[in-house]
Amino acid sequence: MEAPTDVGPSSSTARPPSVDDPLPGLDLVEVGAVSSTPSEVDVPVAASELVARLSTITVGSDLDAGVSALEDVRRLESWVASTKYRILRETDHAAQCSHARWIDGHPQRAFDDDVAPGLSHAARLAVGERSAIAEIACALHVSESAAHLLLDQAELLAEHLTRTAATLRAGSITARAAQLIAQETADYVGALPAVTDEAAEDRLRSAIDITEDALLEAASSGMTPARLGVRARQVKERCHPSTFEERECAARAERFVRITPDRDGMARLTALLPGAVAFTIDGRLSSIARSLREAERSEATVDSSFGASSADYADAGRAPGGRQAPRTVTQMRADVLADLLRGLIPDNPGQTTTVDAAGPGRDRHRRGDGSHRDATDDPVPQVLLTMSAETFLGGEDPAHLGAFGPIAAADARVLATAATSFLLGITAGHGATPDGPSGGGRMMPVLVTNGAQYRIPAALRRALAVRDGTCRFPGCGRSAARCDIDHVTAWADGGSSEPGNLAHLCRKHHVLKHHSGWSVDPGSSAGVPPRTAPDTAARLVWTSPSGRRYPTEPDDPPPF
Repeated sequence: MEAPTDVGPSSSTARPPSVDDPLPGLDLVEVGAVSSTPSEVDVPVAASELVARLSTITVGSDLDAGVSALEDVRRLESWVASTKYRILRETDHAAQCSHARWIDGHPQRAFDDDVAPGLSHAARLAVGERSAIAEIACALHVSESAAHLLLDQAELLAEHLTRTAATLRAGSITARAAQLIAQETADYVGALPAVTDEAAEDRLRSAIDITEDALLEAASSGMTPARLGVRARQVKERCHPSTFEERECAARAERFVRITPDRDGMARLTALLPGAVAFTIDGRLSSIARSLREAERSEATVDSSFGASSADYADAGRAPGGRQAPRTVTQMRADVLADLLRGLIPDNPGQTTTVDAAGPGRDRHRRGDGSHRDATDDPVPQVLLTMSAETFLGGEDPAHLGAFGPIAAADARVLATAATSFLLGITAGHGATPDGPSGGGRMMPVLVTNGAQYRIPAALRRALAVRDGTCRFPGCGRSAARCDIDHVTAWADGGSSEPGNLAHLCRKHHVLKHHSGWSVDPGSSAGVPPRTAPDTAARLVWTSPSGRRYPTEPDDPPPF
């Protein structure tokens, strides 16, 4: 990989910003002016004029003024998106140039903690892309995956979708429409470098042009993103170089199941599946839910408790006074899905299920061969489950499930009995220290390390996992269970293996720390004394290659 080449100062000139400018530099860019009717031709107007108008607009009872102002906002948002894409590309180039200079001034150095050997020169240059993405993500307050997506879109618009880029800059389409056009052409553009056949390349470029033409025309006419997505699928079937069978086979490889935290102890389980499979599952859930609903209404001999386990498990659906409220079909579908996947009910509600009295959370169901299997035989996600001792022993205070947040006490106790692949942390509760043992004894803190040894004891590793929760790089949410433990001040530079000098870093950010211009210091370097107890938050301050400082510390501990 070749090192990026610095570019000189821009040849364009601009007058110094005036204090009267709403946003310095906006007067140098033209966007489409608001037209009172869709048929009128847009007249170029300075973006700063739009900002000035919007900053003083008072709609009152003037409907036309309000609609015109909203059109101004839409055009200005499009210009801002266009400008962001341009600056993204320039910042990425500048960041990689900066990284190349950093490499020249920093000889190769291996990790100090056996994570990996040194990198080749080409590999060190490649780290520059990660460094640039991290710099952009921190500046925009977005995740690195979101920053990477924005940069990909910027490259597509600048190099392959120039008409879309110009239309976005003029304010004639929305940023969402431009993103959708980029998304729909990305596969074609991505396939170009590997093509060696001229005819195949022509087909790909033709697909790019046809897709851009069709979607740009629709977006310029005001088509909403949802309708534009429908149009995009229709266009793809007409112009894609590959057959539907080939594309469907490739799409199957992208299938997944993903969990997303929601509010108040709930979560969303999302799956990407072949369409026929998804609709079959949907129909099956509805069929079982309707059977249960009819059984409840007719008091038939079919056991109507099937599908109720999840509702009872979460103590959901309770009406005032503690009685069970009638469940809707929608709720039943969710309960049936949960119980089927947790192995608590069979596919057919007419079959029987047994629950063993082996203790809480030891639900068992019958295999096809008549034997039994614990529900706890199934894998449990690798996350940190924290609860107070009172909750563990039967209290009602919620527990804390990793980055997800609070979960019901009963749910936490069931998970705790299956804690085979995640870390279980029991706290004293509400920040209090448990009473000492009876008989005159007293509790002593366990000395896990004196800092003079390089290897980190297992007890300290567990305590650090509870403290950090996730990777300690700004914005990274990777679980500490899947991260390396890094010496903030390198062992070779005199750093110790004490809690205040240790932090979890995912492998990507661990490499970034050692092989790029990013650096990190304990909070004390910023005038904030680090807290060194393993169960408290040790503050870190990251400095980016551009000199920006980003303090990070773990999320607040659970409130118990």
